[in-house]
Amino acid sequence: MTQSKGILFDISHFMTEDGPGIRTSVFLKGCPLRCKWCSNAYGLSPYRQLAIMKKKCTHCGRCINVCVHKAIRREQDGTVVTDFSRCTACGICAGVCLQDARTIVGREYSVEEVMTEILEDRDFYKRNSGGATFSGGEILMQADFVNQMLIRCRKGGIHTAIETSGFGSAQKLLKLVQNTDFVFMDVKAMDSNLHRELTGVPNELILDNIRMVAEECARSGRDLVLRLPLIPGMNDGEENLKQTAEFVKHLPGEVELNILPYHNLGAGKYENIGQEYPLEDVEKISAEEMKRHKQILEASGICFSIGGANVLKYAKYK
Repeated sequence: MTQSKGILFDISHFMTEDGPGIRTSVFLKGCPLRCKWCSNAYGLSPYRQLAIMKKKCTHCGRCINVCVHKAIRREQDGTVVTDFSRCTACGICAGVCLQDARTIVGREYSVEEVMTEILEDRDFYKRNSGGATFSGGEILMQADFVNQMLIRCRKGGIHTAIETSGFGSAQKLLKLVQNTDFVFMDVKAMDSNLHRELTGVPNELILDNIRMVAEECARSGRDLVLRLPLIPGMNDGEENLKQTAEFVKHLPGEVELNILPYHNLGAGKYENIGQEYPLEDVEKISAEEMKRHKQILEASGICFSIGGANVLKYAKYK
């Protein structure tokens, strides 16, 4: 098999919310969805991007003179601003920044380079049944690269997990599932029109792929958890919760629904890459609302959990 390369925006160590035990999470760039609440803005574009941490910038102006595309200028008040529409993410300005306020998000990695990072944490995996998780972005956009890493992990006895929206080739998805141990899939809205409004794509392909994956996991004994990011005023209505629970109930095998209450922790990343965060005015779900949501799920009889920490794997919320 020819070794491919992929473009990543992060490799995070000692993660505890992306599968069992302590994980090394590998985040790939590129996603076909545009979920309004996405907390991984760096993962949306499949290309390298310039990110600017404005709090670090001292407006020294060193970046202005080196930008060959004239994308950086000084305003009358002395501040340095960047026109992201003219930026090619060449990285020259980041190279001269003394405060590390500028950085390039996205780097090409070989399978071997990623595996070197994963193997650094091997001792931690052994102690607490952890492993490596491949996420995004959307892993189906770089499926061949992810598959090679899954195979390498399996040969090394490392537990693996994948996170996917399910929007992509069923054939490629099935191949990934067959080479991993644990699968996370998103279920964002049961009404296809609402799903399109919230994410930019309809949900028929996603639901079909979830059914396919559930069948494969039930047949092979793999773990499957469906994740529902719950967004106030968007997909947290009683009808959507009931329909989601009904969908889960009729899937083959044991499937857990993991509820992820809305947070805006990734909002700052949008500003870093010159974009606006779509849900600037949305507040977190209140405790009272969360209580009502739990009651709906409890009445449905499905297995569910709330929050992304290690409450996963059929720990029904009490």
